[in-house]
Formats: sequence, C-alpha cells, structure tokens
Amino acid sequence: AFVAPKVRGVTDSNGDAIDVDEKIDGGPSVLFDAVALVLTDEAATTLSKDATAKDFVSDAHAHAKFVAYTQSANALFEAAGIGESDRDNGYHLVSSKTSITEFVEACRNVRFWDREADVDQT
Repeated sequence: AFVAPKVRGVTDSNGDAIDVDEKIDGGPSVLFDAVALVLTDEAATTLSKDATAKDFVSDAHAHAKFVAYTQSANALFEAAGIGESDRDNGYHLVSSKTSITEFVEACRNVRFWDREADVDQT
C-alpha cells in the first residue's frame, strides 16, 4: 500500500502519478507489518515538520517493524527522535536490488523482536 500526505498529486521520478491507498493521517504504521520510507530530500524535509509523519515513523520503531529506507529518510528519522544509533538490524538502507531483497527476506520474521528486548532492558 502507498501512504502519502495526499491521496492525489504524488508522482514518481518519471513524473507518473502514483495511486495512493492511504493518507498518512488515516493509515498509521500500526496497520502494516513493515514499512518502506522511499523519499526525496525535499519530501523528507517537509515530512520532518509534520507531526503525523513523525508519529508514523516513531510508531513503526516502537512496534518493532522492519523499516526499509532511502538515505533521504534520515531527516525524518532524526525529527522523529530515531537517531542513527537507534537504527538496529531491523532497519534496511535500500540502495540496490540486493538490499531490497534482503529487506523482504527479513520481513519473513514479521517483526524485529530484538528491538523490544532492547527497550525492555532500559
């Protein structure tokens, strides 16, 4: 499912329209088994100022979701209070077909349960 700030007006890098399934304020990360943050620098900067987008990311972290992301998502992570040191092995930087395959294979475990164990110990 595609989740975005608006249901209309989202385009890919070729300029083609993307059908959006949920607005970010109506499709929180809790509804999904895993999430992928595929963002441009501009989108990440904009979303880093949006409370709902920050909640989407922080909730995905708190619920031990696997998270795929592009390098541009770092601004949103930081705004959501998820620093680089918080990004455990449940986070997958996607930059190639191989890294996407690794993310999908990791998702077979449903959640990155080690993250919950780390939270319980603090």
